[in-house]
Amino acid sequence: MITAGIGTVKIGLSRDPQVRLAGLQVASPVALMLAYAEEFVDVSAHDVERAVHGLMAGVRASGEWFHASVDDACKAIKRAAEIVRSRPAADRRVWPRPTQDNDFVAWQRRVDITCAEAARLLGKSEDTISRYRLNGIPDHMKQVLELACYAIENGIPAWGSTEPAVINRRSQ
Repeated sequence: MITAGIGTVKIGLSRDPQVRLAGLQVASPVALMLAYAEEFVDVSAHDVERAVHGLMAGVRASGEWFHASVDDACKAIKRAAEIVRSRPAADRRVWPRPTQDNDFVAWQRRVDITCAEAARLLGKSEDTISRYRLNGIPDHMKQVLELACYAIENGIPAWGSTEPAVINRRSQ
């Protein structure tokens, strides 16, 4: 959770809250501060986020920003986690951490690129790339992303282009 110190808080997900804070700070006219972070390993953080946004819908300022104190927002996050944990296990999504590299991680290593470069080349956010690294590519996107990764790796130009994508490799 990030606070602007003016009675608003931002409640959202991030693999790296400090990096997210720095990204938001660039566009903010007021100083922002990381007020609270919690890693959820027994329940889906996405489900907790959805639940807390529902609990706080009445004080939503805009998007993921809410008119609330840090204390009230922390209580709402804890309550949302309790709600998600109270659901039957079959209704909860817990994303297991892979014990070995998935196909996406293997591709990223093969082409020797950072997460930021993978995000740029594939037109995705770095958070999305982190999810692909952690969970693999979702089934409904697998075919399209596998083709895109193949094209990038093999220098095939994007649709409507005559030039292959410029890849900024780590080793360059």
